[in-house]
Amino acid sequence: MAGLRELLAVVLGVALGVLLLAYPRAFIRIQTLGRVPRDRHGHYGSDDPSSTWVRVVQLLGAACLLAAGYVGVQLL
Repeated sequence: MAGLRELLAVVLGVALGVLLLAYPRAFIRIQTLGRVPRDRHGHYGSDDPSSTWVRVVQLLGAACLLAAGYVGVQLL
């Protein structure tokens, strides 16, 4: 029988994984909130994260989904 901790781990892992896969730019903006940019050159509003960081966050989301899936399979 699955315990409450295991079920919460699966639910939170799936939720975090979907969030990171669906909205990686929003996650990056939240993590870098309040930091002073090193590069002061550019146009207003052009602080989009690089595609490398977007891919890294998406890979972390996929890893969360895989871990949640692994724990979910172990519950069965």
